[in-house]
Amino acid sequence: MLQSIMDVLISIIRQPALFIGLIALLGLVVQGKKASDVVQGTIKTIVGMIILLQGVSIVIGSIGPLSNIFANLFSTGQAGDWGTSVGPFMVEYGTLIGMVMLAAFVGNLVVARFTKFKSIYLTGNLLIWFPMLFISVAVEAGMTNQVALFFFAFIFDMLLITISPQLMRPLVKKLTGSEDFTIGHTTAPFCLMGAGIGKLINKPEESTEDLNIPKSLDFLRSTTITSGLVMIILYFILAIILFAMGRGDVVTSSGLGQYWYTGAIMQGLTFAAGTVVLLHGVRMMLAEIVPAFKGISDKFVPGAIPALDIPLVFPYGQNALMIGFIISMITSVATIFILGTLGLLTVVVIPLTVACFFDVAPAAIFANKYGGRKAAYLTAGLGGVLMILLVAVTIPMISNTTGTFLQLYGGNEFSIWTAIANFFANIFA
Repeated sequence: MLQSIMDVLISIIRQPALFIGLIALLGLVVQGKKASDVVQGTIKTIVGMIILLQGVSIVIGSIGPLSNIFANLFSTGQAGDWGTSVGPFMVEYGTLIGMVMLAAFVGNLVVARFTKFKSIYLTGNLLIWFPMLFISVAVEAGMTNQVALFFFAFIFDMLLITISPQLMRPLVKKLTGSEDFTIGHTTAPFCLMGAGIGKLINKPEESTEDLNIPKSLDFLRSTTITSGLVMIILYFILAIILFAMGRGDVVTSSGLGQYWYTGAIMQGLTFAAGTVVLLHGVRMMLAEIVPAFKGISDKFVPGAIPALDIPLVFPYGQNALMIGFIISMITSVATIFILGTLGLLTVVVIPLTVACFFDVAPAAIFANKYGGRKAAYLTAGLGGVLMILLVAVTIPMISNTTGTFLQLYGGNEFSIWTAIANFFANIFA
């Protein structure tokens, strides 16, 4: 019976839209809302989250060929096979991962109820991935006892989901002007770095969002148009350079197709469309989850706010986001190339295009808010370098279990907490 209940809960949390919808449902019910309002609010929350996630998928798909181009040019080898590494580990330790995840979530509620750490971590996919990483760290360190594995992963997961969103809370308040939510995402270290750089430069009036544009180019004030054109231009520049180098095969095999120029235009405009969809989902979901969560906060955890996914800050600095993405891509690829040329890479490192957009680029938004566009540029450039160094150092720590996960999605808070847990795991083991 316990296993069946846990399986159901895990299946819900693995679907972020359903998980957020469940939170909205509970919040509306405890507020005593009418049945029609409960149904409406719950469904709108789920639909808003689905729209957001579909926007994320469109954006990721549109930068796929870009990632393939850089991977073929600068990687030191091929990415590992997820199915033969992470998959079997999840099968073997799936129940334990689920137990840690649920225990840590309940612990998060208790901590928020009785301490000053008033953030509830609701980013569903991360609630699963972090316990997986902590258990894999312990396994690689030689721990075999299931109870020891559970408590090791539980302690570190509790620390993560309690501390990380709390550190982000003042940053989000500064950015949005309210405390309706905070961020629970792997971008947190980069955002903290961006805020710190912004405070040092301290020229928030020179914002990326207020760039001077001639009247003849006034259409560029639309972020949708600008982001699409920037991506098209980026694809064209890369393609022209590669054809000039005699590496046209990299372009045509990247996913742009034989007629790469039409593919470049379509991928650039698809990127723009993805951001429009994503931002619409953000607005729709946020409009429902914040008032619904207030019911849970008032009833069970006074003063608590939800820690949500990173796209919720995208509307507050769309130019900074785009600039941060481009700069971090350039510096991260350059870092791979330099380290590879010098023979300093001991593991396969591939360009982390997705992490550039969802981890480093958001940090440029916070840097811009605190310190203006120079802070955003510096944060993005430095972030791209640090991201590659982090992933190169931490992949070997879990190379026999879930190293492929870090190879694809690391270089961020995943890598930082892997390193911290690895240090203590080797002591305890």
